[in-house]
Amino acid sequence: MDDATRDRPSDPPRAPPSNPIRDSIRDPIPDPCRPSSEDRGEALEDLIAEYLDRLNSGDALDPKRILADHPGVGQEVLKALGGFLDLGEDAEPFAEPRVIGDYTLRRRIGRGGMGVVYDAWQGSLDRRVALKVLPAGVAADARTYSRFLREAQIAARLAHPHIVSVYSFGVESGIPYFSMDFVEGETLAQILSRLKDAEPEAETVFGRKDRPGYFEKLAEAFAGVADGLQHAHALKVIHRDIKPSNLILDKEGRLRILDFGLARLEGQESITISGDLVGTPLYMSPEQARRKKIPIDHRTDIYSLGATLYEMLALRPP
Repeated sequence: MDDATRDRPSDPPRAPPSNPIRDSIRDPIPDPCRPSSEDRGEALEDLIAEYLDRLNSGDALDPKRILADHPGVGQEVLKALGGFLDLGEDAEPFAEPRVIGDYTLRRRIGRGGMGVVYDAWQGSLDRRVALKVLPAGVAADARTYSRFLREAQIAARLAHPHIVSVYSFGVESGIPYFSMDFVEGETLAQILSRLKDAEPEAETVFGRKDRPGYFEKLAEAFAGVADGLQHAHALKVIHRDIKPSNLILDKEGRLRILDFGLARLEGQESITISGDLVGTPLYMSPEQARRKKIPIDHRTDIYSLGATLYEMLALRPP
């Protein structure tokens, strides 16, 4: 991100001037408005997570626009985002070794939910892992730490070839982290961006789009994800954010589920409250999108998987 993105203006402008970067951002996220400080904190976490999703999808975030859209919490949002933006460039190896506990960080490979993900090496077991880290400035908040821990605990319950495995959790110098299976491959979001521009006769990871084998391979890949979701649902885990960027195709051709940052156990009270929009609107079920305090069960994941498959076939979201 550029220097302007990292600046944190002290006062929100009355009327931010029009500019192409700001106008390229999607509709403003609703500002959290909660009757208690605890509820306000939970809504603020969701707001920060949504802006991180925008960063993941390539949006350029304008600090002035954030301050104008959220006058009550804009400064807090920018402060939290600063912990994620000042950590170096994605995919570039670090010039100097960075160590957290038993892990040597090699490069940053992405962001997800409330954490930053690194390509790392675990010294004691001599293996490559993905390490998800909660930046120190964000980890200081008890609610954010609890949510991060819960993500690790929920994902660690699952053991399936189509779900990325969680190995361990730890805290080093006040920085919490958990290690996962390192998956070498591409997300469906990355694959989709190429498919939309590819000619029918072009070769893709699923074969040529004008051949029947393309649809067979695609269906087989999604069947594996459906099996993975069945495993999660049998253990009462609801993902709540199945979408192209949370499915990764590994080198063996397996499509695997990533990022349980929004997951919860079925029947367990949600840490969000009525009015919060949890998930990604293009892929969430109508029940989940209603934002009412009604029970959401495992069927919302089935809808989201179907919406993702639809986009892979039609090359546009439903």
